[in-house]
Amino acid sequence: MEQPIQSQPSAIKVFLYYAKQREKNGKKTDGELWDLIKNGDETSGGSLKKIKAKHGKKTTKKVIKQLVLDNPSNLRLCILSEVIEKKSMIEAFLNITNIIGTQNIDSHDFEFWFERFNSGNWDPNQKSLSDMPIEVLGAIAEKSDFMSQMQLRGVTRGFRDIVDQVKPSISVIKCYFEKEVYASNVIGNICIWNPKKITDKIDTMIYKFYDGSKNLNRALDDLEHIFENRRLQLTIFEWCDSISIEVDKQLIEILMSLKHKLEFSLIDIDLKGNLMIKLLKVMNPKELKSIHFGTKFESRYLDQIAQLEQWKQAHEVYFRGEIRDLSRHLHHFMHLRDVELSAVSISMEDVLFVKNLFFQKDQMQEFTIRCDNALSQEEYDETVGPSEIELNEDHIDFDVYETGEYRIYHIPGSNDFLGLFGYAHKVRGFRTEWIW
Repeated sequence: MEQPIQSQPSAIKVFLYYAKQREKNGKKTDGELWDLIKNGDETSGGSLKKIKAKHGKKTTKKVIKQLVLDNPSNLRLCILSEVIEKKSMIEAFLNITNIIGTQNIDSHDFEFWFERFNSGNWDPNQKSLSDMPIEVLGAIAEKSDFMSQMQLRGVTRGFRDIVDQVKPSISVIKCYFEKEVYASNVIGNICIWNPKKITDKIDTMIYKFYDGSKNLNRALDDLEHIFENRRLQLTIFEWCDSISIEVDKQLIEILMSLKHKLEFSLIDIDLKGNLMIKLLKVMNPKELKSIHFGTKFESRYLDQIAQLEQWKQAHEVYFRGEIRDLSRHLHHFMHLRDVELSAVSISMEDVLFVKNLFFQKDQMQEFTIRCDNALSQEEYDETVGPSEIELNEDHIDFDVYETGEYRIYHIPGSNDFLGLFGYAHKVRGFRTEWIW
C-alpha cells in the first residue's frame, strides 16, 4: 500500500479536523484507522502526537471546506471512518457534511469511496478520477463526442469543470420554436450535431424536443450553457422563432451577457433588424463568413448593418425578405463574394450594376436578385448588350441562350467569363473559368 500521509497530506488534514470535532461530541475514532494512518507516515515514527502536530496546525472550518471543494477525495479517510462504524451512506454523508459545514460536495466521488471501502477494500490511496492529471482528463473529454461529454459532466464535479472548458464536439446548432397548428401549445426543437468525418459511419446528432412554455425556458438555458464555453466553434447556427418576439429577445439577452465573442462561420437567423444588429455585434468578425437574413429583417436597417465589422469581413450574404429601394443599398454589397437578394422591384440600372460588378471586383463570384416586377426583355437587351460568346446547339444551355435570357461575356484582364441570366423575375450573374 502507498503511504497515505506522505501522498495525501490534505486528506489527513481534513480527517484530523473531522476526528477532533467528533471528539468534542464524545465520539472516538476507531483504533484501526489510527493505526493505518500512523503506519503510513515514516517521518512520524509511528507517533500519533507527531502526526497531529505536523498536519493539524491552524486548521479552520473554512480551510477544510476549501480543501474538500478543491478535491472531494480529501474526504476519503472520513468516509472510511464512517464505514468502519457501519454507517449507511446517507448517515455518513450527513455526519461528514455537518462537521465540515457544507453539503456542496461531489456526490459521485463520495459514493465511489463509500462503496469501495464498504466492499472491504480499505486502501485510501486507491487511484480515482480525481487523482488523474488534469491534462489526461482534458484529453478524454476533448476526444469524446458531445453526448459523451454531457455524460462525463455527471461523473464528478472535477470532470464537469473540465468538460465545460474543453471544445465541445459539435459544429452545428439549429433552433426552431413554433406554435402547434391546431393548439395553443408552443414547442421548441434544438438539433445539435457534428457532421461525420471520413472515419465515422454516421453523423453524431442530438435532437432535443421541448414541449410547453416552461420547457422553452429550459431550452434557452441549455443554449446558454453551450454558448458560455469560450472554445465553442460552430460552422452553422440557425435560429427561427415564430412564437413571439420575446423569445428572440431572450436569445439576444443571453448572447449579450457573454464575456466573449462567438466563433460561428455561418449564421442563418430570422430576427428583426434591431435585434439582428445586436446579434451580429457578439460575433467574432474574423470567423463569421456567411450571413443569412430571415423574413423578419427590415431593409431600413441595412445602412446600420453595413457599418459593422462583421458585415465588412463577411464573404457571403443571403436575404429571404424583400429589400425596398434596392438601388440605394446596392453599394453595400460590393465587397462580398456571393450575394443573393429579394427585392420589391429591380431597375435596368440595377441589372447593369450587377453586370459591371464582375468587371470591377475580382472577388465577386455570384450575384442573384429575385424581384416581384417582371423585367422587360426589350429594355434588358438594350441595357446588357448582346452575348460576346456564342453557344452551339449541343450546349446544355442553348435553349435559354437562344431566348436571350442567357448571355456570356469576357471579363477584362482575366481568363474568366461572366454568365448572366435575365429571367422575368430574376437576374443572376456568376463568374466561371470555362463555358460548358
